[in-house]
Amino acid sequence: DRLDDNDVELPMKWLTDFQTSTMSEVLSIQDIEKEITSVKKDLDSIEAMNDLPYDIWLNEYKEELEDKKLKKTAVHGDFQIRNILIDHEKSVTNVIDWDWRYQEKGNPIYDFVWLATNIMMLSNDPITEFRSNLNDNGKAATAKRKIKDTMKNHFTVNLDFTKLQRFMILRFITIKIKEGTDEYQLYIEILKEQLA
Repeated sequence: DRLDDNDVELPMKWLTDFQTSTMSEVLSIQDIEKEITSVKKDLDSIEAMNDLPYDIWLNEYKEELEDKKLKKTAVHGDFQIRNILIDHEKSVTNVIDWDWRYQEKGNPIYDFVWLATNIMMLSNDPITEFRSNLNDNGKAATAKRKIKDTMKNHFTVNLDFTKLQRFMILRFITIKIKEGTDEYQLYIEILKEQLA
């Protein structure tokens, strides 16, 4: 329940413990450039992306991370509400659906930002819900703040959440295109909300 503080805090504790136990070498500028190049190549072939300044967003993402010295960790890759099970009696978090998106040594921001994005648009009207949470007055505004605060404490650096989130959504669009679904169109509309 994204509106229950405990239901947000338990997965945050699970994720920080998971990352701490799987931490490895520093995420290098070459690693960041490689992921940007891959995403850009895919976005360049999507006609619906032509109206969005994704080149600027990719560059902002690179600038945001290049001097932060984050350490690579294992990455679930689809860390979102439907894959998180909480045993309330034992205060234990279990994570399911470990598929092809899992990485043994990946970018540690992915799971934090993807969970926050998922929480921000959880509604029958995901675009309106995302907009209200983007402006910090939606139902999930408190959960989003908790995730951002956890990231700040965990990484011991203040990160620009919007720049990270734009990259994650761009990356997710490329995944959805490869899966052959039109679900990516929703995420293009979500990105347009960040321009409004």
